Amino acid sequence: DLSLSTISEMVADTKVGENGYTFIIDGEGKLIAHPDQSMVADRYDVSQQMDISDALAGNSGTIEYEFEGERKLASYVPIPEIDGSIFAQLPTEEAYQARSSVTKQIIYFSLGILALIIISIIVFVSRSLVKPLVNYGEKMQKVSNGDLSAELDVNRKDELGVLGNIFNEMVKDLRDLVDNIKDTSDKVSETSTH
Repeated sequence: DLSLSTISEMVADTKVGENGYTFIIDGEGKLIAHPDQSMVADRYDVSQQMDISDALAGNSGTIEYEFEGERKLASYVPIPEIDGSIFAQLPTEEAYQARSSVTKQIIYFSLGILALIIISIIVFVSRSLVKPLVNYGEKMQKVSNGDLSAELDVNRKDELGVLGNIFNEMVKDLRDLVDNIKDTSDKVSETSTH
């Protein structure tokens, strides 16, 4: 599985041009992946240095801004799976000095990295959320068809684990209820025959 720390390492290792880099923000504009891990740890709010309202709205685009006394040019693309955006930035001077072939290489490389990160995030979300939900749905379908032996194998401690434990408890309660009804029915039958 792909964790946020793995994504953060991928982002930290990605260079854009000579002096550029990539970073990811969440839906609130706070860093969740950046080459400077202390900024991630501090949950640095990127809106303090640039207007990211367009990125937070889920749009792609470019923006110029100043960071630590240097003008920067950033390109951003939304990542809906994490309700955030990935930015690829480099100094404005470097961006405008680059020849068209170098610019194309940077764009293709950045888009390739973006695609890889997005695919990795989709795979992560699919494995950690969608697959368990499909399994839960199949077990619930069995119970709705009357199979009260269905039980979820719960080895998670997140919300899906809580849901799985509640489901297992509900099925156990239904089994107990059916057993009680059967016992009562047997007793009534037995009493009526005597």
